[in-house]
Amino acid sequence: MRRVTISDLLEYISEDRINENVISTFKSLEKNDIENFLYNKAIAFEKNSISTTHLIFTDNDILLGYFSLANKSLILSKERLEKLSNTKKKRLMQSGQILENGHLVVNSYLIGQLGKNYNLPQERQIKGKDLLALSFELLLEIKKLITAKYVWLECQNTEKLINFYTSFGFEKIDDFISEDGLVVMIMKLNKKD
Repeated sequence: MRRVTISDLLEYISEDRINENVISTFKSLEKNDIENFLYNKAIAFEKNSISTTHLIFTDNDILLGYFSLANKSLILSKERLEKLSNTKKKRLMQSGQILENGHLVVNSYLIGQLGKNYNLPQERQIKGKDLLALSFELLLEIKKLITAKYVWLECQNTEKLINFYTSFGFEKIDDFISEDGLVVMIMKLNKKD
């Protein structure tokens, strides 16, 4: 497998060719934000330095999946911070700062999107946990250059997704629903055994 960013591709081929020859080969399990992001937002977010989208290919240039990463702090409102256990609050406060309005800004990275290509026979599809592991390993490398202790993400409030991320080490932040109606989960950036 090999990882290529959209910025890498833009150096050699046009945006139209990326859309026609690469992105159009991706299909999510159902029409949703994962597919919409890759089709309609990934290139613009890359050009505007909002996030970096990493495409994962086989050695034969077949798109297996993608993930998008951003250097984006997690912001917990004063009210949300007060609802956390003292242990969680103390841990997060060690990696952030309290603003004048009482909100906590946690220096962290965001896994903005994670999607595998279902447009392949099942035996050729990448496993979701392998895609997540690739993003996590890259974040550990990035952490050596720009330090942060946490990575966070948002996901739909389904038992399957929450269990998937929990099994990897993410913790759901209780009673924290994002502006988009998604559950917020966080994990400390440490080497996994």
